[in-house]
Amino acid sequence: ERATRYLSSFRDRSVGESELAKLKGYLQIIEEEAFRCKHVTADILSLSQKDGLEITVIDLNRLMEAIFEFMNINKSIRVVRETDDSCPFILGDINALRQVFVNLITNAVDAVEERMEATIWIRVKPVNGGDSSFVCVEIEDNGIGIPDAIVDKIFEPFYTTKESKKGIGLGLYLCYYFVTNMGGTLGVESKPGSGTTFSILLPAKKKLEGGSDDDPHSYRR
Repeated sequence: ERATRYLSSFRDRSVGESELAKLKGYLQIIEEEAFRCKHVTADILSLSQKDGLEITVIDLNRLMEAIFEFMNINKSIRVVRETDDSCPFILGDINALRQVFVNLITNAVDAVEERMEATIWIRVKPVNGGDSSFVCVEIEDNGIGIPDAIVDKIFEPFYTTKESKKGIGLGLYLCYYFVTNMGGTLGVESKPGSGTTFSILLPAKKKLEGGSDDDPHSYRR
C-alpha cells in the first residue's frame, strides 16, 4: 500500500535520485514479502496434502539416486555419497520422503555457500536395533553450523535463521512431521563453524518367511 501511494505521486513530476533509492527499497520489500508468501503457501499446502501418509515399500538407495537426477547442485560443491547394497527396504511415503531429503540437502547446500572445500556427505546404511532393523540416512555438511543457543528450536514451526527469500521456517518442521509420522526419528548434531549432520532413522520392511528384499514392484518412483 505504501509503495502504491508512493508510485502514484510520480505521475506528474520528475524523479530524483533520493526518491529512486526510496522506491528501490519499497520494491525490495515487495519482492521479499512475495517470496515469503510463496514459501508459506507451498509449505502449508504440503502439510495439508499429507494429512494421511501413503505407506509403501521403498528402496532408499534408488530413491536417493532419483533425487540426485533432478537436483542441480553447484559443481563447486563436492558431494560424497556412501551407500550400502545390503540395506533393507523401508516403509514410508515416497513423496514425503522425497521432500524431506530435498529439504535437508538444500539446507546443506545453503550452509556451505562460499565455504572453502565445500563438501556434503550423504550416507545410507542399515542399523540393527534388537528385534527391529532400521535404515539410517545421514546428511552432513562442513558449513557454518548451527549456534548452540538455537539448535533445539530448529524443528519448531516458523523458526528460521534464513533470509526471507530462502524460507519461512516450515521446511525442517515438515521434515520432522513426516519422518515421525512414518515411525522414524530425525536428529541433528552441529558444531558452529564446523558443520551439521542430520540423521534420519526409518523402520525397515520386515522380511516374510522365505521372502526376498529384491522386489522390483516394491519401489514406486
